Amino acid sequence: MKPNSYFNLITRLNSLRSYHTRTRLIYGSLIILSVIFVYLLLSFILSYLSGFILPVFIRVALLGIFLLALSIALSYYLLRPLFYKPTLEDLAVRIEWEYPQLNNRLIGALQLYRNLERNPEGYSLQMIEAIIEQADIVSTEMNF
Repeated sequence: MKPNSYFNLITRLNSLRSYHTRTRLIYGSLIILSVIFVYLLLSFILSYLSGFILPVFIRVALLGIFLLALSIALSYYLLRPLFYKPTLEDLAVRIEWEYPQLNNRLIGALQLYRNLERNPEGYSLQMIEAIIEQADIVSTEMNF
């Protein structure tokens, strides 16, 4: 086995994980901006329809709904992707779902690499090395 095959896989998966996290954070920022825009638009429409004199309870209710929606959007779309990043195995499963030609080589390489040192199941070390090398070769050809 080439000594860098596994580390090439890990490097590609880590860069994919950071790209995935960045994309989720941008998506979350757009959701939060949408919530703010909807609040401002709804406030203006209600103020316009009432002649710019809204009762206090409607303002407070609207502000409460806005703050609730904003806190949910912040926690779900910004904080969650920031603190709970997908594991490398989760990414490997998603990649293999999109690229079935990998034939479980990627997830197999990640899971079997742990057995390379102690090998409690008694797998063939040459087989593990071949799977890792094949996963590196096949995944290099794909753009993920």
